[in-house]
Amino acid sequence: TSVVADMLTLSFNPQVEVFAGEAAIICPEESFDLADATASNFSVLQWSTTGDGQFSDPNALNPIYTPGPTDKINQTVLLQLQANGLAGCAAANAEVILSMFPEVVVDMVDSVAICALEDIELQHFIEVTNALSYAWSSTGDGSFSSTTELNAVYTPGVEDVNQGSVIVSLTAFGEGNCEPVTADMTIHIHSLPTITFPEDMNICHGTE
Repeated sequence: TSVVADMLTLSFNPQVEVFAGEAAIICPEESFDLADATASNFSVLQWSTTGDGQFSDPNALNPIYTPGPTDKINQTVLLQLQANGLAGCAAANAEVILSMFPEVVVDMVDSVAICALEDIELQHFIEVTNALSYAWSSTGDGSFSSTTELNAVYTPGVEDVNQGSVIVSLTAFGEGNCEPVTADMTIHIHSLPTITFPEDMNICHGTE
């Protein structure tokens, strides 16, 4: 009786492991570095988003995500990482929520004209959204009724009138440690009309 023997070697690939990182909140003008993402035992990586932002490299483990306009409006987006397994192994998925502070928007008219000796109510020429605090400033020597209220009134100074114009600026601050937004407006100041009489004048009675 003869015995035939053979040997079969089985190799087992480890299961893929993937982690997309911890939830984060950023300022609307910032990009997000997915540096905390980790993956092992994978063949291919693929990032995707539920928003309209862009990845610096959607196939890299730690790309940078730049939020799109819709992301900023919604103030949140889900970033998903899929890692395909090694031969014979299933893919794995992970996700991370990226939130954004509300974007501060400041719309101010470019210029406005007033007469000398007039004050100007600044709130009529500006619209602001998502701001928590304000700071007014000017290039001239006039004064604000308040430098921290949106409805401030500006009174031109003597130098403003002499120069014929002045620029006022509003800086709006939003949530978080985000960059403030500044807008400028030029106030043109028209001089008052003047009438000059001669020093001495003689007229006859009954003359107009």
